[in-house]
Amino acid sequence: MLVFKTILCDKPCAERKITGADSVCVCNQTYCDDFPQLTLPKAGYVLVYESGKSGHRFQETQLKLQTHTSPQTTRSNKDTQTITIDKNQKYQSIIGFGGAFTDEFGMVLNAVPKQLSTYLMESLFSKNGIEYNMGRLPVASTDYSAHYYTYDDVVNDTQLTKFALAKEDMEL
Repeated sequence: MLVFKTILCDKPCAERKITGADSVCVCNQTYCDDFPQLTLPKAGYVLVYESGKSGHRFQETQLKLQTHTSPQTTRSNKDTQTITIDKNQKYQSIIGFGGAFTDEFGMVLNAVPKQLSTYLMESLFSKNGIEYNMGRLPVASTDYSAHYYTYDDVVNDTQLTKFALAKEDMEL
């Protein structure tokens, strides 16, 4: 049995169509939509969030779990999905989700009005956003940097006497 429930964002998407591509939600210094606050599912359920070209945007679907202690044969049903979970097999632990604070990201935040940069950070880390709880700080430049640099570009400086943070680290 599937139970469907649709969650809408607290503030709707200010949609902009892009020719030959998908549409996007516009966020600017006066308005930015948000994400519904996530809640834990009821016991025996899982939550699935979907967005797509059909217009769904963070549509929440509650799926009721059915427990079977041994493999069973069920008739095929387009509304049924079988997921097998072996509670005895552990692959990894997840300690959080996040993104990278690159110099390019700093350039974006510095290039937009202050209120928009606040909206952007809230969309990543707040309860009304996607609730990142981690951030990675890369060492020196990345593939998104405006130019490549290291913290010690002096050949054979094995003692790192010329080590210094870059201008980007101070400004961005």
